[in-house]
Order: sequence, then C-alpha cells, then structure tokens
Amino acid sequence: MKRLMILCMALALFIPSAMAGVEFSPQLFEELAQSVNKVPEIKIPAYERFVMDNGLVIYLVEDHSLPIIEVTGFIKGGRAHETKDIAGISSFLTDMMTTGTQNRTEEALDKFKEFYGLSFNMGVKRDYYTLSGNALIQDKDHLLELMADILMNPKFDAPYYQRKLMELYQGLSMARTQDPVLVDMIFYRHLYGDHPYSYDADIDLITAAAQNYTPARLMKYYRDTVAPNMTIIAFAGDFSSREMKREVEKAFGKWEKAPVTLPHQKSIAPRDEYGKIYIINKSDATQAKFKMGFELFTHDYPEDMEFRIANMVYGSGAFECRLMDSLRVKKGYAYDARSTYNANKLGGEYVVTTEVKPESALDTYETIIGEMNKILDRAQPITEEELFKTVNFFNALMPKFYVEKISVIESVIRSVEIWGESANHVNENIKRYNSMTAEMAQRVFEKNLDPKRFITVILGQKEKLVPQFEKAGIPVEVVEM
Repeated sequence: MKRLMILCMALALFIPSAMAGVEFSPQLFEELAQSVNKVPEIKIPAYERFVMDNGLVIYLVEDHSLPIIEVTGFIKGGRAHETKDIAGISSFLTDMMTTGTQNRTEEALDKFKEFYGLSFNMGVKRDYYTLSGNALIQDKDHLLELMADILMNPKFDAPYYQRKLMELYQGLSMARTQDPVLVDMIFYRHLYGDHPYSYDADIDLITAAAQNYTPARLMKYYRDTVAPNMTIIAFAGDFSSREMKREVEKAFGKWEKAPVTLPHQKSIAPRDEYGKIYIINKSDATQAKFKMGFELFTHDYPEDMEFRIANMVYGSGAFECRLMDSLRVKKGYAYDARSTYNANKLGGEYVVTTEVKPESALDTYETIIGEMNKILDRAQPITEEELFKTVNFFNALMPKFYVEKISVIESVIRSVEIWGESANHVNENIKRYNSMTAEMAQRVFEKNLDPKRFITVILGQKEKLVPQFEKAGIPVEVVEM
C-alpha cells in the first residue's frame, strides 16, 4: 500500500495539473496493484479554437453534464521575463491584479465575486502565467466581466499597495526560517546563477529586489508581459459555443495587442560548479537535508518521455526503486528518497532529494552516486521487470487524471500553445512509453546523466557534517545563514 502511495506521488510530477481531481483511496491502490492494466487512451473532447483580432486564443468546450462554466488558461512568458533588480515581481503582480482594478476597489471586487459566486485566480510559473476560474452557468456573463476587468484594467497605485508589500516582506521573512526554502535558495542560486529561473527560490534576492517595486514599475512590467496576443483561455461548460464566442469577443474585444517579446536566454549551469558540495550550517537542525542535481534538457527534448520512465526506476520514491531500496530498505537511513526533473523552455534540472541522520550524510552522498553508477556502468542495468512495473502503474492511473473535460483541455492547450506539441500529445506519450524496452530506458538514462556534474547542497549542523567529508578527502564549502 505505502509503495503505491509513494509511486503515486512521483507520478504527480508526470501530470501535475491534473492531480487535484483524483481521489486516491486504499481500494484504488489495491485494485491497481493486483492487475495487469490495459493501455489507456485519453478522450480529447470536441473543441472549437479561434483567434480574436487582438491575438487572444480561445478554446470552447461544450460540457452539459453540470450547470457550470470552468476556465483554464495561460499567458506566455512567466517568471522568465524577470530581471535581477525586480526578482519576484511576477508573483506580486498577479497578487495585485486579483486584489482590485481600476473599476473596482478591493472591497467592491470581493463583494462582486461573493455575490455571484465567482472564482478567478492567477498564478505564475517559470514559462507562463496561469489562469483558472469557475461560476454557475447563469453567471457566465459576470465571470467574463470579472476576468476582463482583472486582465485589462489593473490598478497598482491602490490604497492596499503598501499593505500588500508588507505582506510580501512578512512572507519572505517567515519563509527564510524554513529548511526546504534555504536548501532551494542555495541550490538554485548555484545551478542557474543569474538566470531568472533561479530568482523565485532566492528569498534574499527577492527581499532586496522588492525595494525596487513601485506602482509605476509594476505597470511597466504588466505592459511588457501581459497582453492578449500572449494569452490562451479555455472555457468548458454548459453553453452553446456559437453564443459563447460572441460573448467572449464582446468581453475581450477592447483588450489591445502589445509588442511583447518572449524571453529567449537559455539557462547554463556554470561548469565550475560541477562536483561542488555546499553545507548550509543550521545549528538547530536535527537532520541532514539533501538536494543534489545538475542542469538537464529543455522541454522540447525528443526523448523526454523515455527518460522520465527510466528515471522512475532509479528514483520514483517507491520501495522498489533503486534509491529507496538502498537508502531505506537496506540501510534504514531515509523515510523518502527520490529523483525528479523539471524541463522548461529555457533549461531544466535533474534533482535528487532525501533527508537522513547527520552521521549518515557521507554514506548517503556516496550511495546516491553509487546507485546511479550501477545503472550507468551496467553493473546493474535497468531490467524488463522494473520497466513493466512502472509502465503498468502509469497505465492504471493515467485515465484517472483526465476525467473532467477541463483537465483534458488544459493539457491540450499547454501542449499546443505553450510547448508547440500536438493536441493528442498525451496519447502519443502513452504509446511511446508502452513501446519502450529496458534497453531503450537504459540507453536514455546513460545518455543524460553524469554524477560528476552533481551540485550538492546539504543543510545541517556543520560540526556533524564537515568532518565526515574532510576525512574522506572530499572538499566542502560551508554556507553560514
């Protein structure tokens, strides 16, 4: 049971956006564990796509199962637009945009949403902003009005500006006391250097940069990054597409196109960081928290799916994966150990994480590298049995992530509009991983991983960690926080 729960968490990294709609019961886990699961096919709902004169891309999906309307969408660019002097501004921008507008005060906006039962939210990732919302179908006009007002009429010189800025500082101050935040800050600072991909994890940098935020700077950043010709919105609900098209064009027709340029600077990890170990000294730490990794391929890498499956064999987090079998089952060091990767438009990273007692830190470091080398050197290559278990579990869970039409269309528009893939990309991936062999998994693992490139960050008490590595002749650098 616990193995399946852990593997399910790992699979969430495979299809993160659809995860929220699935309820994982013990009965489900048992069912998936005891059967050989058929190759699934995700049904792509019928949709209409059209582009407005201002460049806004709209997807419409009729779904008459419930009297509601749901929204999902993206604005291209995201945090990659940031510069070092305004690091973190994207998140602050979305917070301000969804708090009030030129037409509605903070209080008026809250009352409008509450009265009609409207929801509309914005978020930000490395390569895009996210949009989401919903309402009863009878209130779709009010939802469109709300969305258009927030997206088209931001107000940054508002009475709540200083309060929001103070809330940001308070949140950053609290975050800096948390071990995972400190580990991420040091890790991504060394992995990505001055690239914008490092900024959102760098609490110190954002705290300093926030002093440069002003209402005028926010407005400039908004105009430089938010525009209809960079935006894709999908609506799914109990409506007529013909009628909905007219209403969408009416709501967003006055949103003016802007000459937004998408970021293009690729992230490159400094080669002089390869092999370095940074120990964050935290006097009250009771464990040694590990984050090891290096730069990896971008999202358009042609063997992305094959690598994802191969990596699950090494570090899915399930008991049978190589990392857990060694660090937990055999040595009893860690409750959890896993390897993940994140592929973006301008770069990607491969990461191994775990947490152990301080006295086990050196052996843990060597074990992580050793287990990877066993695969790379083919001392213990990936087996057909390991591959089958991973593929079989994926086949069982994939359909459960795509039950709702809004989840499927979100996957479609991300594939087509953000990544430049086909609308049927999810089914193409399913066919690809089901046609894999152990040799294919082995080859793609060997092709992309090299433990000599590991950048390692360990948080703990330096008195308990440094001597182990020095005795082994492994140099470390202590970071005082």
